[in-house]
Amino acid sequence: MKTGKTGYIIILIACMSFILSAAQGKKVMIPDYSDTPRNKVPGEFKWDLSHIYPEPVAFDADLKKAGKLLAEMEQRKPGWTDSAEKMHAMYEHLNSVQSIVYKAWAYAGLSMWSNMSNPVAQKRFGRAQALRFRLHGATSFMKTGILALGRERFQKYLAQEPRLKPFAHSITNTLRLKNHTLPPDKQRILN
Repeated sequence: MKTGKTGYIIILIACMSFILSAAQGKKVMIPDYSDTPRNKVPGEFKWDLSHIYPEPVAFDADLKKAGKLLAEMEQRKPGWTDSAEKMHAMYEHLNSVQSIVYKAWAYAGLSMWSNMSNPVAQKRFGRAQALRFRLHGATSFMKTGILALGRERFQKYLAQEPRLKPFAHSITNTLRLKNHTLPPDKQRILN
């Protein structure tokens, strides 16, 4: 399942914030600091990530929270497509996890990409990336569940539970690609 929208949105917002704050009614020339050591670059030309996480401990807390939410997802897994209500609950839970994971990933990535020689930032990004991969692994069962559910049954669920509507595009797209999806035993070989 594609789950990167939140991360890309956060990155886009951070970039746009910088551009807009730099260009408020006046032409601003940004000097080339590409060969300048990071500690010699003036603060106004560095990314301020404090609006994402004011302190690294908040990042750590979110990683821990996301880990717990991923464990809860495993508990919700059995029978998650048995009813429209259970399916909606799973997607809402997934949304909560994704928001945290991609926020942490964007923060760690922006931090590392601004100074790739910083070992603390590299480690932080590695932890966020590992959590992101864990999210993808933890949600891999969803495609199989959707395909087993089928288009007709999903349409009934959608009529019963209108709160599924925001997730309908992703679900219908998975159903549309059914003929191009390997069965679970063959997918396991590729993974």
